[in-house]
Amino acid sequence: RVHARTEVFLALCLRLVVAITNYERGNDPGCEKL
Repeated sequence: RVHARTEVFLALCLRLVVAITNYERGNDPGCEKL
């Protein structure tokens, strides 16, 4: 299931980008917006 694995990988990357963006902005992790 390469496609499913790719979706999981992209989901994790998206979460990482959001976490880094919030951290750089100085926001709390619980205030992230999707």
